[in-house]
Amino acid sequence: MVALGMLMASVLCGTGSTGPARVHPMHLTVTTMAYMPEQQSLRVALRIFADDLSEAVTMASLTPIDLTDSVSAHEEKHMFAYLTSRFQLEVDGKVVDYAIAKHKLEKDMVIPALWCFVEVNLEEPPSEVVLRNYLLTKLYDDQKNIVHWQTDEGTESILLDASITRHKFSF
Repeated sequence: MVALGMLMASVLCGTGSTGPARVHPMHLTVTTMAYMPEQQSLRVALRIFADDLSEAVTMASLTPIDLTDSVSAHEEKHMFAYLTSRFQLEVDGKVVDYAIAKHKLEKDMVIPALWCFVEVNLEEPPSEVVLRNYLLTKLYDDQKNIVHWQTDEGTESILLDASITRHKFSF
């Protein structure tokens, strides 16, 4: 398990790569979610390889997209449409509409990655959050979507893929 963690860290951090800059052996996203009681909000940070997202958005929109160097307003529109259609949140039985608050491209990596940040305002602490995450699962058979739910008590981590795209976090 430690070896897998180290391999995932080297792929995510852009170290240890022996291949071309845009080829990587794993297809994965990493999401961190947390309820922030002081702000009464659910915060989500999603990290995804820019080349994978470019290919998925291109397939979904039928518009050539390259998010590996910069993100134009036109590309951002298609990227947000793809992300919001394949990353869905439900809080206490109600589907939550959200917008990507901001995004940041990490270009200093061997494989550029995009961070996308979401904040959902809630009137009260959630008792359950259902996540549907099927990002890139139509593109790659080996796609994995790792999700970390952070609380004061610790972190619950799950692994989603094409066969398991939904998880319920209960509090």
